[in-house]
Amino acid sequence: MVLALSAALVRNGNRRLLESLRELGVRGIDPGHGDLLGELLRAGGEGVGIGELAKSTDRTKSTVSTLVSGLVRHGYVCKEPGGGDRRAVRVRLTEKGKALLPVFERISRRMDEELEAMFDGPELDRLESMLSAISGRWRR
Repeated sequence: MVLALSAALVRNGNRRLLESLRELGVRGIDPGHGDLLGELLRAGGEGVGIGELAKSTDRTKSTVSTLVSGLVRHGYVCKEPGGGDRRAVRVRLTEKGKALLPVFERISRRMDEELEAMFDGPELDRLESMLSAISGRWRR
């Protein structure tokens, strides 16, 4: 039952995220892009290789390449040569991609506020603790 409820939480959270992105006029982003964009934002303007993105997001290079292509098509990232190996590609946020940070922060704050309205402080702390424990124990 816990896994089914967790899956429903992810589905509903993703739906709310997409609704919020649409309300704020953001197009071409879906929840699958979140980890990639997070890694690129943390890179602080430096390019990140496809292989590095795949490893840090626990995805295949093929999946990352497909997700990156969508982000390129919408102008959020660009691909650049990756150095010595002519096949290597580095991905970097464009200015449009960098402008997503305050949007993501706003949506995250709003969703946190909704959760805080549902639970009192100790309940929310306990929920976070339990979810963190499960996630940490099941991490590869």
